[in-house]
Amino acid sequence: MILLGRYYKSVDDCTIYHWNKVFNEGQYNYVFKKPKKVIVTHKVVDLIDGLMDSYLNRFGLEKKVQEYNKLRFKVAKLKLRYIKTDERFLINKINQLENRIQELKKLIFSQNSNDFNENHVILQKWYGQRIDLKTTTVVEYRSIQKSYEQENKQTRNSRRGGSRQPS
Repeated sequence: MILLGRYYKSVDDCTIYHWNKVFNEGQYNYVFKKPKKVIVTHKVVDLIDGLMDSYLNRFGLEKKVQEYNKLRFKVAKLKLRYIKTDERFLINKINQLENRIQELKKLIFSQNSNDFNENHVILQKWYGQRIDLKTTTVVEYRSIQKSYEQENKQTRNSRRGGSRQPS
């Protein structure tokens, strides 16, 4: 088996910077610790699948997000198949899947008015220090994010006066 270089095996060692490059920007070469130009092969897709499996096992995802990611990988695999076989009907299937991906992307990402960078700035301000995306792992970042969300939830609940007592 020929490996293309050292790669991230799980969310425990993958930086949030590389994670975002792979899963938000589609730059699959960032699955490697020292990204270089790569051709998306079945091996690369398997590495990305393994990284996503690690995330899912650790954190889980909404069904819409799971469908979104699976469709993106399915499109990548269909594109590989098209390149190998030149089967023209695959173009229509790829277009259909890409349309569904765009629909899901609007549903998933439009719910949050801030993009990742804006959220990152807010998180750093709350955390009280700089969070280096290139050294912070996905697990560490999600832990900080979860703490922020829990504190925000508690703050919102306390502003509402806590739980209401029946009269």
